[in-house]
Amino acid sequence: MSFKNSKKKALRLMPIVWIGRAIGHTPSVLLRKLVNDENKVMVKLEFMNPSGSIKDRPALFMIKKAEEEGLLKEGSTIVEPSSGNTAISLAMLAAARGYKMVAVVPKTTSSNKIKMLKALGARVIFSESGVPLGHPEHHYTKAVRLAKENGWVMLDQYRNEANVRAHYETTGPELHAQAIQLMGGLDAFVAGVGTGGTILGIGKYLKEVKEDVRVIAVVPSNTLISKFLGLNGDRTFHSIEGLTAMPVSSLLRKYRHLIDEVIEISDNEALETMKFLASREGIMGGLSCGANVAASLKLAREGIRVATVCPDGLIRYLDRLEL
Repeated sequence: MSFKNSKKKALRLMPIVWIGRAIGHTPSVLLRKLVNDENKVMVKLEFMNPSGSIKDRPALFMIKKAEEEGLLKEGSTIVEPSSGNTAISLAMLAAARGYKMVAVVPKTTSSNKIKMLKALGARVIFSESGVPLGHPEHHYTKAVRLAKENGWVMLDQYRNEANVRAHYETTGPELHAQAIQLMGGLDAFVAGVGTGGTILGIGKYLKEVKEDVRVIAVVPSNTLISKFLGLNGDRTFHSIEGLTAMPVSSLLRKYRHLIDEVIEISDNEALETMKFLASREGIMGGLSCGANVAASLKLAREGIRVATVCPDGLIRYLDRLEL
């Protein structure tokens, strides 16, 4: 491309008036080294959102909804239970909007995420990992209590319909259009289950535009969420940050019918695939990306076209790598 044409292209870029406007419209790429057929697995790079994760999308929708309803006002404090990513997205937007942010995160959350939260001005409160919902030290239960005691606003990604709507209105249409451009369409969509917002919102959109698409959930192996989705499991602890071990989300209970199949991925599979993505494809995805791609590669062996997402980036998990 000539310098002249590059200049014309640059002039067409939209100006960004605040960080929320930079969210979305992330690129997708095809895997080339980890698959035999280059046109079978597409990965949407959600770590290219402003804060570095897919959670920027629901965070923006939830904050806008709370503002419209009058829940968030000048000087308000947001509190949210999170494995880290949603809290980081909310902290970024809270800083831009003038709100205070309190993140309730499991003590196993990566140190890099904790540093990011603090850099964004958030207060971090730790909870126990692997304890059941209802336990006073479960991150959700603890956040609910703190919100009531302090008059803070809990946006509640586990129940908030804006979580699903964000992906239905933005991620789903983007992914579908990119799958047509790169693969001529798609036969299956794969995503890990945390709150369920990603797989449910995108899955709902895809089923409306392509009735026979398979929506496939990725869960940590042998966990309670596996049991909830029809498999076996009783494990309450795992190391794939961003995915859940227990069925906490009321959104998942409400929209369970959108999920056609479930694939279990072990902690080690997620970690090793994350490393392979970086070293062989140049894709710097995080642990949940590793889990999603590991499941997608299994499906690609059936000869179908698979699309998935990289929810966040490798940089958040450098403390997990032995290099």
